[in-house]
Amino acid sequence: KSESVYDCFSGVGGLSIAFAAAGKQVQGIELNAHRVRLAKENAKLFDVEDKVAFTCGDVMSALASLNLKDQ
Repeated sequence: KSESVYDCFSGVGGLSIAFAAAGKQVQGIELNAHRVRLAKENAKLFDVEDKVAFTCGDVMSALASLNLKDQ
């Protein structure tokens, strides 16, 4: 069972925060920089900023750069 979650098109972080609150390490990916800033603020408000990281960028490009075949 994986302890890591990729939240594609993460928006302002709702699902990422829920996964983090459930104990997962989360990587949120969102193209809109304003939404990424809001997601980081929301993670701090819900005290999960140590379990979630947000990246501003294109989801398809970000996923292509990851080596997910062995996971």
